[in-house]
Amino acid sequence: MMQAVGLAVLVLSLALTGCSKKGKKGKTRNRSHATVSSGRSVGGARAAQEMLPNHEAMPTTLSTLDGEPISRAKAPTSCKEPTGKCRGANAHGSVTYKADAGRSKVAQFDVIAYPNEKAAKRAYREWDSYINGDSHSDEFRSENINQVIGNEHIAFADLRPGKSGRHEALFRQGKYVATVAYINHEPAKVMPRTLAGLATMFAERIHQKATGETPSASAVNIPVV
Repeated sequence: MMQAVGLAVLVLSLALTGCSKKGKKGKTRNRSHATVSSGRSVGGARAAQEMLPNHEAMPTTLSTLDGEPISRAKAPTSCKEPTGKCRGANAHGSVTYKADAGRSKVAQFDVIAYPNEKAAKRAYREWDSYINGDSHSDEFRSENINQVIGNEHIAFADLRPGKSGRHEALFRQGKYVATVAYINHEPAKVMPRTLAGLATMFAERIHQKATGETPSASAVNIPVV
């Protein structure tokens, strides 16, 4: 009789153990699925990171990193000016370089990735309207850099307090919207040439990555003034 009871207890124990292992396997599969589902966003961040110009792509006099490059599988943290630039964004990247002698000259590169070209066009147009709108006419001055950059672009000087010497190019390249800011505290008449060179290089790197190439565009030979 005791042997029969012992055998029954053993069988029940093995059955419960089997159920526990199946439960653990089920949880493992769920975790794996969650990781795979986030793959597109992670891929977007990696692409943004590769698009950013590296040290070798920068002019010698403007090639000192000012902080570490950033790439994230989400919209930028700062979503003001305008707020619509973050709508639908799924990744972004940024990097800043400065002149060897200090921060008298600074170049900032930012790129935002969207799920498709339609979303990128919407963000770009909202940004364009913000810069060129009547309500901000005393804050920004339109500039002509006489160069085709991306699918569409605008260039402007930032006239707001504390932004002295800051010139920017905003452009859309496919499903990406990017900005290049060139800050020179020693203003020069030919500054747009530097901004145009940096923006053209960045747009080409974005295009190269988006079409399956390794980004290689360089601005090594542009004038830095």
